[in-house]
Amino acid sequence: MKRKILTILVFVFVMCAFFALSVNAECVEHDYKNEIKLGEYGFLGDIEVISKCSVCFEEANEKTIPAIFITRGYSYTDGGIAQGYGIDRDALAELEAVTGEKLNFGGVLAVRSVIGDTNPLDNEGNPTHSSVQTVDLTDTEYSIINLMVSGIPESMRGSEGILCALYINVGGQTTYLDNHSERVTCTDKTFDEVVAKPEFDYIGVSNCVIIDGKKYHQLTKEEFNLEDCAYWNSGALQTTDGTTGPKFWTNSVAFEKSDLPNGTIIEVDADNNWQYRPNKMPGTRPDNTNEKRVVIDDAWWGNYTSVGFNIGKNNGTLLNKVDTMLIISSCSAEEIMNAFKIFVPVNARKEANIPLPPEPPKPPEDYSSQKQDWDDDGVLKILAIGNSFSDDTTQHLYQVAQSAGIEEVVIGRLYIGGCTLETHLTNASSNLVAYSYSVNDSGSWVSQGSKSIEYAVKSDDWDFITMQQASGSSGVSSTYSSLAPLITIVEPLNPSARIVWHMTWAYQQNSSHAEFTNYDKNQMTMFNAIINAVKENVLTEDRIEIVIPAGTAIQNARTSYVGDTLTRDGYHLSNDLGRYIGALMFVKSLTG
Repeated sequence: MKRKILTILVFVFVMCAFFALSVNAECVEHDYKNEIKLGEYGFLGDIEVISKCSVCFEEANEKTIPAIFITRGYSYTDGGIAQGYGIDRDALAELEAVTGEKLNFGGVLAVRSVIGDTNPLDNEGNPTHSSVQTVDLTDTEYSIINLMVSGIPESMRGSEGILCALYINVGGQTTYLDNHSERVTCTDKTFDEVVAKPEFDYIGVSNCVIIDGKKYHQLTKEEFNLEDCAYWNSGALQTTDGTTGPKFWTNSVAFEKSDLPNGTIIEVDADNNWQYRPNKMPGTRPDNTNEKRVVIDDAWWGNYTSVGFNIGKNNGTLLNKVDTMLIISSCSAEEIMNAFKIFVPVNARKEANIPLPPEPPKPPEDYSSQKQDWDDDGVLKILAIGNSFSDDTTQHLYQVAQSAGIEEVVIGRLYIGGCTLETHLTNASSNLVAYSYSVNDSGSWVSQGSKSIEYAVKSDDWDFITMQQASGSSGVSSTYSSLAPLITIVEPLNPSARIVWHMTWAYQQNSSHAEFTNYDKNQMTMFNAIINAVKENVLTEDRIEIVIPAGTAIQNARTSYVGDTLTRDGYHLSNDLGRYIGALMFVKSLTG
């Protein structure tokens, strides 16, 4: 009996000691981690740092780091584009001390038509395409950085033609600070205050070779009259003494001087062993050349009046005849056209009265066959690309959808206050991490931090992706020009999702919103303008399948006993009834 009591007492003592140690460890040895929240425009806004315990999530302290980079945007010069940035070195050092990582940054230059929809840099800050040019600025000691890009045709001197930006890389994430200074929130810090130091750093991005498609015409396969593997030089096969040469040639038609006027550009992919021989007539033909880029002038023609081209590739290996024939069989005119290109100045060609071949129309991408029905898997998934007005209509959307019998609901929303279609397009084009992104899949909203449109669109198999115009511009038809190109970027990122338009509401009649003057401060004028803008710009866009008439629902409710009381500040919906009506319209419009 005594032994049993003793055992119990020992057990109780051990448990008490263990409990005391556990409590002590939990209460004393907190493991604090820093949570970094970037400003509204990434490193162009103030950065909030909150220290939280990784066990109990208790907040220890909070600090604000000033904006590190401030941009003045593009300035146009005779030679091209200059991009200016100011750096707050003290703020940079403070962020690096908090994160324990060095913030890498530099200049990046890319041609949109060349890199397509891909990002110019990966998450490590490395170029994703051979044409992307970068310059590392991490270890510079200067407070002003100017990126100067020369040799850019005037028609391409804009964000749609050229990406000229500062890139930031930290923690496995690359962010771009693009050229739209009007989108930058600098709080009370001006550009001059940030860069008021004597140092100056001028970085020139060289080797900018851009051929403007409006000023040059690239000769086509038909104009070359190329046939697949039309000709090869059997004498260049491997011999007993081990000599090698070009393994196959393709010859072109003869061109007169008027066909290739001065200023014509010849390019060959010499890096991959391609070369060519100008077969000039009359007279002896010149030697083979692998010069990457040649501009035709009078000296190039000399005494010749016409020229053809033999185009070939030196494989750099010793091959027998059978191997060579296999290579020949894999050669195609398309492959040769990718390796050997001739660009003729359009104006010079027109002056010679030589017609240009018509450009084949590009058929619009059709993703209609990939669209999915929202109830195929029983889960309703909605992503809203918008601003505070989409926050209003989606705030209670999860609860309303569940009350309609939809058990599983996932809602995401990308938020920038007052964001216009034009800004959405800019952010999507440059893949800017510019949005506050939140998700609700359990009844409450959870912040996902700062994200890009591409990240959110790809993050789930959304049933619907909604778009909207900023409220003040919603009734101005001329502001909808960015809608079609925005869809062109977003839809391929998630082809099965249906594109939806969220039609917003008119302001309260006594609203003090600054843009209410666009409608003579008249609610019905604004409402009718919104309706007309949707008819002209949204209903005519075939890729938009559904319109959510939240604005109509709010206007109808105003005619009831409720009256003009559905906003909390004259334009944002009231937290209860206004937001409830908006959520009802989402569920009704999307699910029926």
